Amino acid sequence: MSLVHRQENNKIQQLQNQLNWKYEYITSTQIEAKSSVSKIKRDLASYKENEKLSFIEPKFLKEEIEISPTKKGTLTHLILQKLDEKQEYTPEKIKILIEDLIQREIIIDKEAKHININKISAFTKSNIFSQMKNAKKVYKEQPFYINIPANLIYDGDIDEKILVQGIIDLFYITQDDKIILVDYKTDYVPVGKEELLKEKYQKQLELYKMAIEGMLKKKVDNIYIYSVYLEKTVKVM
Repeated sequence: MSLVHRQENNKIQQLQNQLNWKYEYITSTQIEAKSSVSKIKRDLASYKENEKLSFIEPKFLKEEIEISPTKKGTLTHLILQKLDEKQEYTPEKIKILIEDLIQREIIIDKEAKHININKISAFTKSNIFSQMKNAKKVYKEQPFYINIPANLIYDGDIDEKILVQGIIDLFYITQDDKIILVDYKTDYVPVGKEELLKEKYQKQLELYKMAIEGMLKKKVDNIYIYSVYLEKTVKVM
């Protein structure tokens, strides 16, 4: 082969290499530098078809007026956050609390009809609520920002970090200085299938744990999910 032919072949090979070149860290270009816990939850939602949680609207969230399941869950969270752990609640007291929120225009009457008072009342009888009464410090609706390695969330060999923002429902410090993390969930869960909640929200709760430990410089001792639908506390850690 002549020198000219070899040079032409080399040029063709170089061109092919350039056209076929792939960036080694392509995964890093596909992740966001800033994310939220709610978006991460959507990104990580993957289950076997026969084991996934049903997102059929629970009966206790249904009413004749059309409001989305997300909105109904938000209303339930709101009432749980407004409860005063120093008080003893009856269904009548919870009704008064809801009426007060209507009067203050935090919610409207049509929304209030979607709040299941019995489910709220059940929470006030839970061990979580009892522990809160005697806690040294209670944190509700605590916002946080945390820088974490992207590979804790996304698959692949990624060196980048992302800023995650979110809001922690509840954590408190007990009299013996234990930190307890609690997350409220309104998902429909079949009886006996509480493990599905743990599977679904594991990553989210790990982020919350990291955020709390970063804020308080102490380890989180226990993590719980409170299932509003099941009226049950589910231990995660």
